[in-house]
Amino acid sequence: PLGVWESCTPVVNDSRGVYNCSWNSAGKKEGNWSILVNSSRSPVYLRNSTLYSNWFQLKDIAPNYSNINVTPLEEGWSRQYNYTVDVTDSAGDAMVCRLWTSTDGGSNWVAKGNASITSNGTCKVSVNNYVCLEKGVDNSFRWEIFDAEYANTLNTTVVQGPNLTRSNVTISYWVGNGSTVNRSSNQTLGLRMLDVDNNTFVSSGENATIWVTMNGVAYDSGTNTTTNGSAFFNISFVPACLYSAGLQNWKGMVSDDCYSGPNSSVFNVTVNGFLRNQILSPQAEEYARGKQNVTIRVNITDECSLGVAGLTWPAGIQLNY
Repeated sequence: PLGVWESCTPVVNDSRGVYNCSWNSAGKKEGNWSILVNSSRSPVYLRNSTLYSNWFQLKDIAPNYSNINVTPLEEGWSRQYNYTVDVTDSAGDAMVCRLWTSTDGGSNWVAKGNASITSNGTCKVSVNNYVCLEKGVDNSFRWEIFDAEYANTLNTTVVQGPNLTRSNVTISYWVGNGSTVNRSSNQTLGLRMLDVDNNTFVSSGENATIWVTMNGVAYDSGTNTTTNGSAFFNISFVPACLYSAGLQNWKGMVSDDCYSGPNSSVFNVTVNGFLRNQILSPQAEEYARGKQNVTIRVNITDECSLGVAGLTWPAGIQLNY
């Protein structure tokens, strides 16, 4: 079919002028083949060349397949998925398997990679480039299998899966634990987010939240933030009067539709307040020296006008004339 002559060797003399050779048809082009017989025996016989045009037809049989699988069947969108199919070819031809996937119920198909085998065996293609928007249960895949003959290209049945879910993350500490912050300043509290499904830090722009306790026990409503290009996320904690002075706890977690995971460990930050002293009495009254004691009453509050109990008095209250 290609117009190129191939030799059939060795030629065996059976007996009484019958000769034969065996020609391996594996991988040969499908179609009509011609035979050219060249014979000679000098000096008794003259040379003879006889052409038998389109003498036989070579028909290639399409490959067969079985055991189409993907593992895992359901996991986070960012992990690796392994697709396999067992393929056989009766002619022993080399084959190429091309994986096609759909993440929108079969409306659109994307080629995800090829696998080549030299004989009967298993084609395998690994895919780890799904994106968050492709999450869902409307995913499917199929294989396109072809050998040396394009006409024998085989498309397998469509198989549902895998179901792509949120990927799993863990949250680790970055900065701010054990720090101290005045109410007149701020403190960075930061964490870092790792995608454990593919063991890489997440990209920028992933949503996260950090919470801080207001009274050492009850947490605030949380402050939303996003990861940077190195997967760090943080807030600038400004302890207004909502937060009582003293030790406060803080923690963080992912709050994104692409990822899920547990809260981080609990860390702490100490809020320092400022004391304000106000004399309640005396208020410029006169007292008889030696006959009246002067009782001094002082109101101690913080900058949030809250009374402060449990003070220590290393210097006490001192008077000066």
